[in-house]
Amino acid sequence: MKLTRLGAALAAASIVVAPCGGSGGDAGKTLKIGISLPLSGSSLASAGPARDGALLAIKEANAAGTIKGYTLVADIKDHAVNGVHDPQQGAKDMTALASAAAVVG
Repeated sequence: MKLTRLGAALAAASIVVAPCGGSGGDAGKTLKIGISLPLSGSSLASAGPARDGALLAIKEANAAGTIKGYTLVADIKDHAVNGVHDPQQGAKDMTALASAAAVVG
């Protein structure tokens, strides 16, 4: 099931979802999918496929109209510092994503 693949890919990418934009009603609104992974240096080999899977799942969900009236968009953050996974930067990224107004999940 495509929805199951979407959920698995997004969960693997440490997501935060926040509504953004739009005017009146639900038509034309976007949901921002926050993704924080170590995407530079040697970490890219393992984190790159998770990012790519999440992007593919977002693309497929948008094409299928999975969430009626909404378009999913990715907000990708690289929490590698000098090419090395940095948990403290990852925490900062997640705090920034979670502090967006009206976080829904």
